[in-house]
Amino acid sequence: MLGRELDDRGQRWRVVEYLADQDTWVLQATTGGSVIQPDQFGDARRRVPETRLVTAESDPALYQRLSASQDSNNA
Repeated sequence: MLGRELDDRGQRWRVVEYLADQDTWVLQATTGGSVIQPDQFGDARRRVPETRLVTAESDPALYQRLSASQDSNNA
């Protein structure tokens, strides 16, 4: 499942991690622009691809797609 790419909201995303303790998928944009990432002090330091956290509450449809893909890979 990790490394899988999918399209959502007109953008291409790569699954980079699943946080089991938080039941959250971590996606990273592979297309589009980058965002400015602040350092530990809040100062803008570098540009990185957009990162998105997907939970059952934040985006139920996408969460279901990701979970179904993981279940079919484990079967």
